Amino acid sequence: MSKTVLVTGGTSHLGSHIAAALKERGHCPVIFDDLAASGGAAAVDGVAVVNGTLGDRAALHAVFAAHRFDGVIYAPAAETSDRRAAGFGRIGDPVAAMIGLIGTACEHDVRRFILSADGAIFGHPCRLPIDEDEAIETTTSAGEANHLIEELLARAQALHGLAWTCLRYGAAVGFHPGRFAGMAFEPETGLVARALAVAEGRRLYVDIPGTSYPTADGTLVRDYIHVCDLAAAHVSALEALESGSHRFNVSLDRGYSVHEVLGTVRRMTGATIPARAAAAVAGEPPAIVLTAARIRRELGWVPQYPDLESIVGTAWTARDQHPRRAAVA
Repeated sequence: MSKTVLVTGGTSHLGSHIAAALKERGHCPVIFDDLAASGGAAAVDGVAVVNGTLGDRAALHAVFAAHRFDGVIYAPAAETSDRRAAGFGRIGDPVAAMIGLIGTACEHDVRRFILSADGAIFGHPCRLPIDEDEAIETTTSAGEANHLIEELLARAQALHGLAWTCLRYGAAVGFHPGRFAGMAFEPETGLVARALAVAEGRRLYVDIPGTSYPTADGTLVRDYIHVCDLAAAHVSALEALESGSHRFNVSLDRGYSVHEVLGTVRRMTGATIPARAAAAVAGEPPAIVLTAARIRRELGWVPQYPDLESIVGTAWTARDQHPRRAAVA
């Protein structure tokens, strides 16, 4: 059955791909966004866009009153590395925004909520790969904010019967291979995007944030997911959600070090990609690798881009075909 879905942050890299995935599956997405992530660009063709911020309660009430939403998907406007770099004092910003969004959804009798979250919530895990039941030990402001938001959703479930699902993931990379109009590239703060910018000649080198971690080659290990596979997981989670609370990791079940990522970009682009050592980021765990066994088993989710080569390949092809859009990403 077709659903009308509010997508907050819907002009961002992930948000625009979620909106496209909803439309492709026969649903009716409505984007609520301040357009900052897209530089003010229009969103996915054929998708309604309402300009506003989550801090504006009047604007939120207006968009909920204008549409009978079957669910809400929260897509963070900031790219993962931006959120993780935010200082401790910024924790209150996303939490306050989510109080308004969750409260407005409940007031308008919307009972399905999908939270797009950060795998950094696990901090320094006891084992790898990390499953959904791993103890939460946040070491970054982004992880702490995510933890508080999940607690807000749990309270809304207890008080208002809100059904919710949290999807946790690492770095979302790539681009839809068949659509370009209005869709956003990932910001050039993530490792893959920065490396591709070097390959295009728009940056001179890539900084490696720390080279003495207790990993195989001394650099950070993270998992990567194609943005289309991640968007599809959000849609599947919404379609399956009826009651209760659910947590799913979305990943390829393996991690890649910084050196492995740079090596992959070099092979896929043929470029040299100079790199230099830089200071480590405080609080960053040496390795974060999630396992997606639960979402594969319960929702039948299967990634269409099963390795880093296929992920980087679509990102590079998109930039090769649309260099002007890539240059302002």
